Amino acid sequence: GGGNSTSVLSSVMLIPNDPDTYPPMMIDAVWKRVNATSNITTRIQDNMTVFIQEFCPVTSQIRLEITQRDKPWILHSLDGNGMPKTLGGDEFYVVYSDYAHSSNPTAIAHVIDDKGDGRYELSFKKSPYCLQNPMSGFGNLTIFLEFSCGLGMLQPPLKNQWYTGGAINAKWIGVNVTMPNSIQDFIKPTQLGPKIRLGSFDRVLFLGDSTMVQFISNNYCQRKFKGN
Repeated sequence: GGGNSTSVLSSVMLIPNDPDTYPPMMIDAVWKRVNATSNITTRIQDNMTVFIQEFCPVTSQIRLEITQRDKPWILHSLDGNGMPKTLGGDEFYVVYSDYAHSSNPTAIAHVIDDKGDGRYELSFKKSPYCLQNPMSGFGNLTIFLEFSCGLGMLQPPLKNQWYTGGAINAKWIGVNVTMPNSIQDFIKPTQLGPKIRLGSFDRVLFLGDSTMVQFISNNYCQRKFKGN
């Protein structure tokens, strides 16, 4: 239904095979700690608890709808009972790793349409770290669930006592997944201003990291930066 009416469905995959009990347990543990230590009014806490428990259960599983004819793939969030959710607010990282590249991340997905009802359209681009060809056409699809139910967007003081910041950090892997039907080429950013040669500095500090690929080095690719 909805915006997916023109897509030709090729296959459906559940990732993981059964609902993961960790995400709801994680958020429940946070609530218990917050309720015991927070100075926020009971009314606000109660309203947030009702919202999570009755209107937006924490995402515990994904239904991946693989489509043909260059239509976007669809991720649909499922609750702890494996039922489709009707509210959005999830934050994902999604990586496709083709079997021809061993464990290298081949393509990275981004959400091109958050439908607001628990469905997300995906578009894939080649990884800037490991651009390898050809591909086998099958691989692993790794889904990192960072936040659910919009908890990542809550502002202070609502999360002052949250030792996790509301992050779930669940990792699910779908195996033997057909390669995305359309993977866009990675376009390197243009150089602004004169090129800076890092070799002229005694020490260089890097700020930032990634759930998918480590900034300085990782298990997938060789180290990108070398010391003098």
